[in-house]
Amino acid sequence: MGERWRPERVTALAPDSASDVAGRRLAIPTPWSDVGYAYPLLWGACQGSGSTPYSVVVDVSDRKKPRTLGSLPLNTLTRVVCVRGNTLFVAGHTKGIAAVDVSNPQKPAVAAWYDTVDDGRGVFVDDEFVYAASGSGGVYVFKYLH
Repeated sequence: MGERWRPERVTALAPDSASDVAGRRLAIPTPWSDVGYAYPLLWGACQGSGSTPYSVVVDVSDRKKPRTLGSLPLNTLTRVVCVRGNTLFVAGHTKGIAAVDVSNPQKPAVAAWYDTVDDGRGVFVDDEFVYAASGSGGVYVFKYLH
């Protein structure tokens, strides 16, 4: 994972004072959980004003102007995210494994969901298979259909 951004770094990049104020609240670790980074994507669960964190994916290819690609309330903590093509695979703490269609980044949609025995702890995708780890349920292997 990359370095943690301090509030001063957010201030230096903010285009205006409203962005600075909003960014400062998100630059501290408190609202974020289950964060991950695989260039150029940064993801995590952010606790907003609602009762359940929502999953967020941010494109940081232009590090001076990171942009939110989309967000989707999955009603579970996001453990691990893996991207393959236009599909974002999410290991959800209490919900198992989700495949999210991100072909339209502004409107991500759940394409499939598999509820593992207990919780989704990890996910990895190669050219042929999706591997999903579950706490006591072991490893699940799914054929990856492009």
